[in-house]
Amino acid sequence: MSGHVTAALVAIGVVWVLTAINLAGVRQTGIVQVVTTVLKFVPLALIGIVGLFFIKAANFGAFRIGNWGDMFSGITAAATLTLWAFIGLESATVPAEEVKDPKRTIVRSTIWGTLATTCVYALATIAIVGIIRPRRSRTPTRRSRRPPRRCSAADRSSACRGPSGSRWSR
Repeated sequence: MSGHVTAALVAIGVVWVLTAINLAGVRQTGIVQVVTTVLKFVPLALIGIVGLFFIKAANFGAFRIGNWGDMFSGITAAATLTLWAFIGLESATVPAEEVKDPKRTIVRSTIWGTLATTCVYALATIAIVGIIRPRRSRTPTRRSRRPPRRCSAADRSSACRGPSGSRWSR
């Protein structure tokens, strides 16, 4: 079997397993959600917390902004992407009929979950950017005709895990 067929079969299997868990009921689905959330949340929090002890201020130099107009456009772009990432947040109201005191519980869990996620992602990003020295931009060659590369997540991933590490970030 080729790699693509194996990947497709694994993906289909995962979808069916998650569908079966979802059909089993709200409690079972909630348990799986908590486990997968912890499996995502804990490593990011550890990267952020441990990384704070290894940050070097010089590594943030690639993010200096020349004037207020550039800064405003950067903030606007970041806000747009952040809001796009939260599309689907309204789906938190779906289990409202299965929860005790949904007016209070769903509102609190949505707010606290969003705040915790924002803090952990910001902390991990600050730590990663502060730890790994950005590579210098490459100049385009006649053969490549590609624009110069900037300090990207793929570059930082490559610095951590070697050349194969960047493949997961692109």
